Amino acid sequence: MKGIVAFHHGKVATRHRIYAETLFQNYIPIDEIFSVVVAYIKSFSVYKQPISKSVSKNEFSIYKNLLTLKH
Repeated sequence: MKGIVAFHHGKVATRHRIYAETLFQNYIPIDEIFSVVVAYIKSFSVYKQPISKSVSKNEFSIYKNLLTLKH
């Protein structure tokens, strides 16, 4: 995976989105993905409603996309 996956400041990055999708589809079990998504959504429960006023635009975009995630 050298050249496809890089680690920067504790984060994993790929050169192209399709590489990330391939990792998720072929190497990460769906139950693990589900657990991470549920935990991430629950982490937003500490904020007052509407959440969009309590987090950055990037964080809210992630939250919104996780709520509408389809597999």
